[in-house]
Amino acid sequence: MKFEYQLIPFSPNKTFNVWSALKVLDHEIDVTFTVTGELSKLYIPDGKSNPQRLDNLWKHTCFETFIKQSSQRNYIEINASPSGDWALYSFTDYHQGMANVSEVNDFKVSSSFDKKKESLKCWYTINLKPFLLPENNLDIGLSCILETNKGELSYWAINHKNEKPDFHLASNFIHI
Repeated sequence: MKFEYQLIPFSPNKTFNVWSALKVLDHEIDVTFTVTGELSKLYIPDGKSNPQRLDNLWKHTCFETFIKQSSQRNYIEINASPSGDWALYSFTDYHQGMANVSEVNDFKVSSSFDKKKESLKCWYTINLKPFLLPENNLDIGLSCILETNKGELSYWAINHKNEKPDFHLASNFIHI
C-alpha cells in the first residue's frame, strides 16, 4: 500500500511546501518527506559521514513519524535529520514513559538536496516487528519542523487539532 499526503503548516507559510509518502510492506514502512519552495531560506544540516543517534533533533530541520497500533495507547516516534542523525523513542501513552528504543542501534536516514529543482528529500525505512503486534490497523502521524536560516521554526503535519503544534496527539494521526 502506498499513501501520499501534503503536510500543512501550523501557521501560514508561503515559503515552503511539504509532502510525505508512506509505503507499507508487511512489517516495514518506507517514509519519504519532500520539501520544495525557497530552499535557500531553509537551514539544512550538512550530511555526516558517521550519523548517530541524537536527542533534540526537533530544534532544527527534522522529519518525524509517529506509529501506533489503533488498539493500543503506546507508540513510537522516529526523528530524522537531513544530516543522517536520528532518534527513536517509545512512549507508553500520550507524552508519557518516553524511552530510547534500545533494540535499534543502527538506523539509516538518507537525504538529497537538488538546488536546481529547489527540492529536499529525506527518507528512511522502519521495521515494525520489534515494536508492534502482528496487526494491520496502524495510526500514523507524519510531521516535520523546518528551520529557516534566521532560526525561525515552522511546524508541519497532516493535521493540527490543538491550539499549538502537538505531533504526539493521536487525533492528528491517520489510520491506515
